[in-house]
Amino acid sequence: MDKQELIENLNTLDDLLPFDAVDDADTGAKFDVHELIYEASDVIESTMWVPVSERLPEADGEFAVAWLPKGERPSNKKCFIGYSEFVDGGWYSYSLNKRHPQGVDIFAWMPLPEQYVIKEDDL
Repeated sequence: MDKQELIENLNTLDDLLPFDAVDDADTGAKFDVHELIYEASDVIESTMWVPVSERLPEADGEFAVAWLPKGERPSNKKCFIGYSEFVDGGWYSYSLNKRHPQGVDIFAWMPLPEQYVIKEDDL
């Protein structure tokens, strides 16, 4: 099952559930099932590539991008992965602060994951 099918199945489950909440027998906590399904779908969607032909980010920010040098055809349908800044409807090189495309074609984007916070145990 791919991520899109998983999201569709979660949405179907959400529609079919005859109840709105469940109780945790151990802690007594009450969980809103529909909210949990919505949040799970949201987390899955945040790890999916979005083709730029489908849509661009709704807000400015930094994103992971799939790219190739301008005009180059992908070998084995694979491309480079990097990150870029999306500002005012355009892509900028994060390190050079120059707008793409200047030798780069961006094919898809996705939100960056949360930054890892180093713990004492990691050192």
